[in-house]
Amino acid sequence: MFDTTDHANLLDSLKAGQTWVVLAVAFGVGFIGGTAHWVTRLGTPGDAGPKAPLWAEGLIGAVAAVAILFVLRPSDGVALVASSLVAGYAGRMVMSALEDKAKAIVAQNELSKMQQVAVESQARATVAVADVRSVVSAVSRTREVRGAGVAAEGNAPALDALIRSMREKYGDGAEPPVADPPKPRATRGPASEP
Repeated sequence: MFDTTDHANLLDSLKAGQTWVVLAVAFGVGFIGGTAHWVTRLGTPGDAGPKAPLWAEGLIGAVAAVAILFVLRPSDGVALVASSLVAGYAGRMVMSALEDKAKAIVAQNELSKMQQVAVESQARATVAVADVRSVVSAVSRTREVRGAGVAAEGNAPALDALIRSMREKYGDGAEPPVADPPKPRATRGPASEP
């Protein structure tokens, strides 16, 4: 919700006089609701009475009535006045509930971003594992080629160790183990037979 703000639309709505009228009505009616809450607590038995001064309760109610517009979308003037009065009366509770809602929205946005990063990381890891497996497969096939010469024979233990290491790390999805290639036979000439 916070990430998708249309700033141009937001500025246009703040320039409109109707927006300020709605906010002023909500603020005024919320102030009345907050002061009504203060007054009702005066005669409550067992209650020590209001802890905040009258103007503070009214201000909390006014702010709550404006803030509740974040959640409620009154469809007409009666709904605006009624919701502002109730929000103003319940001022502190409304503000706490709105704080929890805002925190939940932020947490949901962060969770969505983390899930996207996890999906991207998984895709990169899958590609990396496929690349490693293809290298292991290519090394295995290279080891199978006959007549690779002394260089391949000299590196055979190192290649075997690399293949085993890759299989241990990445599982059995790699090519199956390859037996050591046979030693080159001594030949007498190009047409000699075994």
